[in-house]
Amino acid sequence: MSYQPQEENKMRRCVSTVLLLSLLTTCVPTLASHPAFAQTMPIVTINADGSIDPPSAPIEQIHPGLYILTGDITSIADGIIIDRNNVTLDGRGHTIRGMSESFAVGILLSNRTEVTLRNLHVIGYYYGLEIDSCIRTEISGNLIEANRGDGIFLDETSFTEVTGNVVISNLADGVFLYMYSNHNEISKNLVKNNNYRGIDLFSGCLNNTISENSVVSNNMTGIYLSASPNNTIYHNNIIDNKIQVEAPWSQNTWDNGYPAGGNYWSDYSGTDLKKGPNQNVPGSDSIGDMPRLIDVNNSDTYPLITMWGSIDGDINNDRAVDIYDAILLSNAFNSIPAAPNWNPKADFNENGIIDIFDAIVLAANYGKTL
Repeated sequence: MSYQPQEENKMRRCVSTVLLLSLLTTCVPTLASHPAFAQTMPIVTINADGSIDPPSAPIEQIHPGLYILTGDITSIADGIIIDRNNVTLDGRGHTIRGMSESFAVGILLSNRTEVTLRNLHVIGYYYGLEIDSCIRTEISGNLIEANRGDGIFLDETSFTEVTGNVVISNLADGVFLYMYSNHNEISKNLVKNNNYRGIDLFSGCLNNTISENSVVSNNMTGIYLSASPNNTIYHNNIIDNKIQVEAPWSQNTWDNGYPAGGNYWSDYSGTDLKKGPNQNVPGSDSIGDMPRLIDVNNSDTYPLITMWGSIDGDINNDRAVDIYDAILLSNAFNSIPAAPNWNPKADFNENGIIDIFDAIVLAANYGKTL
């Protein structure tokens, strides 16, 4: 294949356009969520009869049980209280921002059943989300950041799914399960840079599953279980926390058996020279040959050698899709395996050429982290 500079420059401009659109998509919600653009509201309530109080709140009921935010909310007290069962609140990417130093809560549920909270950005409250004595709640696809207490607080709450959220830079715990919160699933979340603990189970929280999360750089403990046995924790990336894991008075399961494996630990120093359920057969299997010990009652029998999961678009393997990956793709654009600028990691669809389809994959994942 011969290289045509004009054609290559054209395609590079196309790549730049795709990436620019991605950046604009990323930045626009940030601009819209600035307090100057938000409507300052008293406490907003979705009442038991389905009505919204005050009526001027930027929430629209699409059909019975489905509510969407139509604008941002800034509040000096609690943000939104949901007093109805069988409700879905879809934030559509809008921001609920707290502006008070009180113990205000971004979204409050108490004694509710079948409530879904999704696509919300909650920032600046004491608790981002407070879920008291609820059953079958779903919390998915939210950005919960920079709250003055816990990001997500579950109290005596069961059969809840907390999945696919970004919970970062909260001043206490990222995700806190308290007092008999049982049978919950905490999965596929990024829990990072929280000032206290990343994921915290405290006092009688049983039979919960914690899986496929990235628990990264939390200032005290990554995953903490206190007097909370019989939980299953596997396929998490436990990375660079001050203390990776603590489990006082708690015996739990830290893997999903062989060959599924356990968790990735950034401080694991074992080798991978053996394989098999007993790790005694010559040959590697991406599982550490020795358990990762936690305490006398807890150990990860099958620690993972490499991180669980990956992100399409992460060319330089730094667990983020960002401008550095875009530069690498641009440098390799329009190349094939024989070309001097070929980079196989940029050929996401593995079709033997780095082209606009690979650029679209990178743009679709731009800004994601693991």
